[in-house]
Amino acid sequence: MDNTIRDEIFGEITFDGLCWIKTEPVRVTVSDRTFELRTEIGSVDLVYDWKRIGKLNKEVADMIFDPSLGGLSYTLSRMEEQKALYSEVILNSDVGHLISGTVIRSFSGSNETASLREEKLGSLELSVIRVYTGRIEIGFSSDRYEKGLGCFVIKKDGEISIRPLDPEIEKLKDELRKLGFEIKEGEQRYFYACDREIPSAEKVRGMLDLLTDNEEMLFWNYYHRGGVEPGSYIYVRFAEGKPYVREATHGCSGSAKTVDMDVLAEFIIRNWDKDMDWGKYDHQVAIGPTNPEYLLDEISRIKIGTFIPDYSATPR
Repeated sequence: MDNTIRDEIFGEITFDGLCWIKTEPVRVTVSDRTFELRTEIGSVDLVYDWKRIGKLNKEVADMIFDPSLGGLSYTLSRMEEQKALYSEVILNSDVGHLISGTVIRSFSGSNETASLREEKLGSLELSVIRVYTGRIEIGFSSDRYEKGLGCFVIKKDGEISIRPLDPEIEKLKDELRKLGFEIKEGEQRYFYACDREIPSAEKVRGMLDLLTDNEEMLFWNYYHRGGVEPGSYIYVRFAEGKPYVREATHGCSGSAKTVDMDVLAEFIIRNWDKDMDWGKYDHQVAIGPTNPEYLLDEISRIKIGTFIPDYSATPR
């Protein structure tokens, strides 16, 4: 099925596994500089998108799209919110002027001379536009911003703020790209490492070797046993270079257990194409920063023994 459509607001967009990508770049002018930006849309509306291009598990899709549940109308209404926000912020306002004012007010430096304002604006590099439900984010880098990397967060009422980005997480994304993973941005603190094929053990082990005590991984477990859930979530965290896993469902959470790295790599591979959570973890895993205090508390309650996957289990 063709996964490219033409929308009356966004223009030509293509679904790329996690979000819609606008074919034509969006031009944003800040001061006297024009940036051509990649634009990603609709990354939270996975149900509609995966159903449309035939990649969502049929049984789950039929359940979600039962007209009596209103699932389709709900996801489409969220898309309409994104269209309205995009139209307001990008098409019908001077977003470059809004960004300029924020840069002048927020970046380092206290004496607002004309030369200083131009220096601040000249240091700015815009990278990408992401359209979410309720906000638009525009990524940037600047040596005049104390964190170096960040994004402008613009809401429908015109409120704009800056959210800093973690340079170490951005470096991790680059290293994952070198291994051959695609990188997709997530809704909260996570991003996704994606592979349209089932990756090799060497490739997955390489991904695990990049993770430190400061990052965690989340993926779907098709082989969950017990309860009525169709699967579970697996959290992977590290302490002093050693991996630990914790299994959780919507109703409960297990204890952290140690796990062998090669066993963990095989477990990830076995689950790579078996997501039943609306396509969120199909052919991808989520990665994000770990809260150190949470990790220490979790490690202090590790259950004696190691995590051993049971591949005989079948989902409900």
